[in-house]
Amino acid sequence: DRERLQVLEVEVKIITDIDIISKKLLSLGFKKGKEIYEKDTYFNGKCTDLKKEDKALRIREYREKGNELGHFILNYKGPKIDNSTMTREETEFEIPSYEDGESVLNGLGLFPAGYVEKIRNTYVKEDITCCLDRVTELGEFVEVEIITHEAGYESALSRIEGLLKMLGLDMQDTIRESYLCMLQK
Repeated sequence: DRERLQVLEVEVKIITDIDIISKKLLSLGFKKGKEIYEKDTYFNGKCTDLKKEDKALRIREYREKGNELGHFILNYKGPKIDNSTMTREETEFEIPSYEDGESVLNGLGLFPAGYVEKIRNTYVKEDITCCLDRVTELGEFVEVEIITHEAGYESALSRIEGLLKMLGLDMQDTIRESYLCMLQK
């Protein structure tokens, strides 16, 4: 009987000029992935208020630029674990269709509560992922993340802070609100 290790997404988000950050990431040896369109539908319920619990449950549709065939991910994020980042426990898996996921969530009393659309370019080096996002109605952001287990949290956070400095960014400028919260203001 093996104990399940808690997977953490150690993440920071900063408003920035993504063209400048893209050039800096490439100069640091990051590899650029494909441009992706993403539409996130967040769910909430009357009996279970995930927002008040600082949790998130969403279905993400994503597809590569120029490709109309989408993929769908059901994603759960637990409460943030610190006061300076977006770090949370995260669980996700692919589902056959949006309708299949929505049917299950509706059956549990959860219904769409908001939407976020963005164009995302991902840059990867080792275990660090940088997402450069153009979010509809919000602007441009960089998200820097490392997926780790609880024991690797401090190390991951230190590495992210070091990368931010190399990019000319600062931990003090991080945003802890989700794109959905920013859009609903």
